[in-house]
Amino acid sequence: MRRLTRLALSGASVIATLLVLGTPACAMQQAPDDATRVAAAELALEHGKYGDAVPSLTTLASSATGATLVRARRALLRALEETGRYDDAESRARSFGAGPPPTAEYDKLLGDALRARGRLAAADSAYARAIAQGSSDSLPALVAQGMLRLDAGDRAAAMRIFDRFIDIYNTRKAKLTARELFAVAAACRALGGEQPQLFKDALKAYDQAIARDTHDLDARVALGEMFLEKYNSADAKTTLAEVLAVNPSHPRALVAMARRAYFDGDTGATALAQRALAVNPALADAHVFLATIRLDAEDWPGATDQAKRALAIDPTSRAALASLAAAHYFGGDRAAFELTKGAALARNARDGDFFATLAGFSARNRYYRQAVEFAHQGAALDPKSWRSLGALGMNQLRTGQSDSARASLREAFKGDPYDVWVKNTLDLLDTYKDYTTLRTPRFEFLVDSKESALLSVYLGEIAEEAYDKLSARYGYSPKTPVKLEVYRSHADFSVRTTGLAGLGALGVSFGNILAMDSPGARKIGEFNWGSTFWHELTHAFTLGMTDHRVPRWFSEGLSVHEERRARTGWGATVTPGFLEAYAAGKLPPVSKLNDGFMHPTFPEEIFYVYYEASLVCEMIEQQYGLRALVEMLNGYKAGLSTPDVFQRALKTDLATFDSKFDQYVKTRFAKPIAAVGGAFPALSAQGRLLLERGKLDEAAAAFTRAKAEFPEYVGDDSPYWYLAEIARKQGALKSAEAELVTLTSSNESAYVPNLVLDSIAEQLGDTAVAAAALDRAMWISPYDIALHQRLAALAGATKDTKRAVRERRAVVALEPTDRAEALYQLALAYRAAGDAASAKREVLRALEAAPSFERAQELLLALRAPPGGKP
Repeated sequence: MRRLTRLALSGASVIATLLVLGTPACAMQQAPDDATRVAAAELALEHGKYGDAVPSLTTLASSATGATLVRARRALLRALEETGRYDDAESRARSFGAGPPPTAEYDKLLGDALRARGRLAAADSAYARAIAQGSSDSLPALVAQGMLRLDAGDRAAAMRIFDRFIDIYNTRKAKLTARELFAVAAACRALGGEQPQLFKDALKAYDQAIARDTHDLDARVALGEMFLEKYNSADAKTTLAEVLAVNPSHPRALVAMARRAYFDGDTGATALAQRALAVNPALADAHVFLATIRLDAEDWPGATDQAKRALAIDPTSRAALASLAAAHYFGGDRAAFELTKGAALARNARDGDFFATLAGFSARNRYYRQAVEFAHQGAALDPKSWRSLGALGMNQLRTGQSDSARASLREAFKGDPYDVWVKNTLDLLDTYKDYTTLRTPRFEFLVDSKESALLSVYLGEIAEEAYDKLSARYGYSPKTPVKLEVYRSHADFSVRTTGLAGLGALGVSFGNILAMDSPGARKIGEFNWGSTFWHELTHAFTLGMTDHRVPRWFSEGLSVHEERRARTGWGATVTPGFLEAYAAGKLPPVSKLNDGFMHPTFPEEIFYVYYEASLVCEMIEQQYGLRALVEMLNGYKAGLSTPDVFQRALKTDLATFDSKFDQYVKTRFAKPIAAVGGAFPALSAQGRLLLERGKLDEAAAAFTRAKAEFPEYVGDDSPYWYLAEIARKQGALKSAEAELVTLTSSNESAYVPNLVLDSIAEQLGDTAVAAAALDRAMWISPYDIALHQRLAALAGATKDTKRAVRERRAVVALEPTDRAEALYQLALAYRAAGDAASAKREVLRALEAAPSFERAQELLLALRAPPGGKP
């Protein structure tokens, strides 16, 4: 396989410090004043000072002479194109090229202006003239011509063109200009679609182009785009930041950085795209990016508008056509979808990546079956559409087709071994040999073998309970078995969900296939794994009821709402940060809640909108009844829009509901809203300071006042915790217990407070309080064998035989040192629960471990005695 030879540089070069402007040697025969003015205008253009560069270059494009004239005209055309004045660029390029004397020096730039407007045949002709007449841009024109062939679906012709650049480089590398090296890089990048090793050569060629002309930013932008294409966000960010440090207004760099920010979940992506449009209102890619954001926010009209804006600029844009097709498809307009799809395929009948893009939109909007269908179509049209094959495998896995998923992903990886999503997912699949599959009547659990015995003790019980309760509430039963995958490694869970490590979520639902972190995947106290499971299972109901048409905000709101109903204290609770943000108008109204989920404007917003959405569902159930929630879900299944759903189910319009919900929040939290802006933080800070100084009574007084100002706050630093600690130090155990009962009954992840409460309750002889505290702790972290033993004893003392059996099973699962004793205690628990058969089974296991275990022998004899008889 032919490769570029002896490309020495590696890694992106850093932009050199700008030198003091001088007169170039090539300008010695030109008027020094014109040469200096052109150089100054070029420098202004490089730094994004378009308002200075364009007028100066416009003048020089008429007044300069010789080589300086060519420089001025080329710089002017670049400036016009960079700012979206494509028609002006076209007109001037034709005029400049006409002479006298006629020249092909502007034909490549003419082709670029034509291509930006979708006038592909005319662009091809312009490129052909630049090539035929040997202009200084002939190699960039050749690679641009190859891109036109590739985009039109003539892969063979395109690859023949690109392949020529290998020989061009290997025979002329020392003489190639920066722009020509840039063309080599683009050709190698395109060849990488069939010969993946050439992506490395593309990287090296980009580096050499950058090193040869540190002032040309286009190669850096393209390199950043290639990094993004390969999901290398870190290098993309570094490379694009170098560009924006020189030219903060570079439109393409701004859009690429917006994509990077959106990929990483950072705030400000929309603002970056809007900055690009402020410089170049005709940048189709910026409108496509905004269409993507609107699609992910389930705003089909907004996505349609942005996609149409892009197509008004470039009617041939595949990305814009795919965005528009997706908006029509999700919006229920299948006729418009088919027309848009037809337009895309008319341009390229084998455009597999068009369908790969549709598959990506489908997956991000939770239409996983549709994603599989679109990816299948893409792979069928173009077997070398590695994006389609990768999307196919990822979504086959999400829909439970594991064997097919593995095959698709392997094929995708062969074609593109630099796709980290595919590589990570294949690596994850290889770990499944270390997992155990467990089953209950309606569930199938895939759990790491090292903790499957322990977690199954809890999962089997809560899963069946949750299924029954949610079925009764919603009148719907998801297809069984519902499958749950539990990952001991958060990185593995993240890869399972997105293909990349670093996901902030705890769980995900693909319908009736769920995945989540195990309690061992996070630090103790970071989450409650019981409520997380309930949350994800609720998604299985709301997605299934609506054929996955439920909006993200409503599905998430219902899941948090159902968490709070499942157990006292589970689910999100109100915080000072939420109230401050809400009171300041930083959170979206109900009509725009999806925006908060998909592109938050500040880091904490994503957490706050989960709670806000749950309050919406809580309010609807309180004021309209459960039937209204069900009716809303049915409306979404019927394909109604959110305004129509509210009108049909609640008999109100969205604007009215926004106002009503706002009043609901401000009335419900009136006192705390006032407190977080004044007395509460001051009293809390005062209490902590007094506590540090050992002034317990004064500290208690401050915390008591803070609690009265905001009694709903139960965070780890809430007044309840400090008041409990003060009471403990003063020996007032009953008071400490009361504070901790309130705290732990409302904070789902308060592990340490639950253990402290257990200790205090034990001293007070409050068995029920102690047992409840330990039970809550198990849903935060179930790995301490001593706590299971204590909870089992407490459950036995209170005749809670079901809980006693569960805890004795957990002790056995944790592999205690005295296994025989643990099995014996489990047998006793089963006998107390009236399950003689299970008791007999466990005592026999105990005797297998210790044949001379006398108490076990006696229990076995007792279990074998006939009813009412002697052993």
